[in-house]
Amino acid sequence: MSDELLLKDIRVLLKDGTLYSGAEAYFYCMKRIWWAWPLYVVFELPVFNAMFRLCYRAFAQNRYKISRVCRLKTATNVSCARSIRVRPTNDGRMAESPPI
Repeated sequence: MSDELLLKDIRVLLKDGTLYSGAEAYFYCMKRIWWAWPLYVVFELPVFNAMFRLCYRAFAQNRYKISRVCRLKTATNVSCARSIRVRPTNDGRMAESPPI
C-alpha cells in the first residue's frame, strides 16, 4: 500500500488480517470501548450513520486545511509520514518491526 493511500484514511488492522478504514474504523473502536458504545448505538441509526460518514469524509479530505487553521504542524509531503508496523512476539505481545 502506498504512503499516499495510507494517509487517506485512518485504519484498524486486526490480527486475523481484517482491515477497517475510514468511518468503519471509528465504528469498530466505538463498539468496543465502554464509554463510546452509546455513540456507536446512535451512529448505527440510518440518518446518523449517513451523517457521520459524510462528516468523516469531509474532515478527512480537509484535514490539512483544518490543521493550518488550528496552527497545527503537518507533514509537508507524504514521504515524511511513517506507518508503524508491528509483529507478534513469541510471548504473544506486539513489537514494532524495523523499517523496511
